[in-house]
Amino acid sequence: MGILEVKCPRCKRDNYIQEASEDKGFYLENKGGKLKLNHNHSYIYQIQTQLYMTKSGYCDFVVWTNMDAHVERIQPDTDLFHTALQKVETFFKCCVLPDILGKWYTRSVEIQVIGTDKLQNERPSLLTKPVICYCRKVDPTEDMICSS
Repeated sequence: MGILEVKCPRCKRDNYIQEASEDKGFYLENKGGKLKLNHNHSYIYQIQTQLYMTKSGYCDFVVWTNMDAHVERIQPDTDLFHTALQKVETFFKCCVLPDILGKWYTRSVEIQVIGTDKLQNERPSLLTKPVICYCRKVDPTEDMICSS
């Protein structure tokens, strides 16, 4: 069982695929007289991830223009996928996760608490208080490290 990935590059829609591949940065390259997906392009990682996630045996990679079509069967490359996966995990742990947690821990949240309104003769009232704390609770002593 396999998967299908189709690309229809709008900017190359009136070109033959061979002409399009001559442009620097295009995702197909000429290897020994044959067009192949450039293994430095992000599409190879997209396809390898799809193959891994779907447990498919191959991907038919199709590039279509008004003038031409290119079909290439891409097999799973476990080494490439696991190398990419290690880089993604490192990026997630070092960049994404700290940003997510940092925003969680440092964002200001307004919560409503029942308190005493000194202007209204010590009657209980519903107050809105800003909170900046990982526990997301109001510090009754107001001695938080950071407050807004």
